[in-house]
Amino acid sequence: MSKRRSAGEIVWKKDNAGFVGVGSLCQIQPDDDSLPCVLCKDPDCREWATLWACDESGNPTGGIACHVSECEMLDAAEKAGAGNV
Repeated sequence: MSKRRSAGEIVWKKDNAGFVGVGSLCQIQPDDDSLPCVLCKDPDCREWATLWACDESGNPTGGIACHVSECEMLDAAEKAGAGNV
């Protein structure tokens, strides 16, 4: 089961998620709505329309990822131990 996320949260986006090849830190946009995930069988998993690439403090770095599901995200702190899953 994927972890529930909220707008404004900083997460690690896995490789190839959101139409962007590399994994990166991203912030779920505060004004963003979520939709049901179409990738996994978890009925509670949500897809977020827009994530902005950011640094550890949440400062934007210029990249955008679109349509990233919670099953394609890790906690930012988890990334260090999990690599680019």
